[in-house]
Amino acid sequence: MEPVTHLSRQIVDGNNVPHLVRECFRIAVDEKPGPVHLELPEDIAAEEVDRVATWVQEATDAATELLCGGERVSDTVYAPTVLLNPPDDAKVSQEEIFGPVGVLYTYDDIDDALARANAPDLFFQAAIFTRDVDTAFSASRRLKGMAVMVNDHTAFRVDWMPFGGHRQSGLGAGGIGPSMRDMTLERMVVFKTDI
Repeated sequence: MEPVTHLSRQIVDGNNVPHLVRECFRIAVDEKPGPVHLELPEDIAAEEVDRVATWVQEATDAATELLCGGERVSDTVYAPTVLLNPPDDAKVSQEEIFGPVGVLYTYDDIDDALARANAPDLFFQAAIFTRDVDTAFSASRRLKGMAVMVNDHTAFRVDWMPFGGHRQSGLGAGGIGPSMRDMTLERMVVFKTDI
């Protein structure tokens, strides 16, 4: 199983928060039984752990609820952390943290949830979990991710699948097809024959 190296922003129905809090705590403390096994990978450098700690502290100073974690395990490891409803202007709301931090936001209205999901300038993929096919199609049209997963997480990937970002996350798509087009020089040859 791959280690969990970073989590993403999750926008959840407020009614699901108690269940998610229990699951996040179970995962963070590596309680058994369950399909999730959490390994604590070392971050690349102690400076990155400092950065993650600073961003989490900024969020908690702004009245964000710290559900679990929020502390340095060692010079190069930060504890799995889950934050609930940080303000929109917090760095954890605006940028990808690239650390073991999950951010949960509650919503009551799907339009508000989609607006929040589309707010950051960094955008690769998005996901929606729903049993309603109309909601799935509507959200898929409105979410700004280069790929939208329905009832699966954003880490889903197959080799032939285009991958990319837009806004501040990049321009265009990568993958086998786009890469072949990028490396192909299209030319035209015109023949004139004496017929």
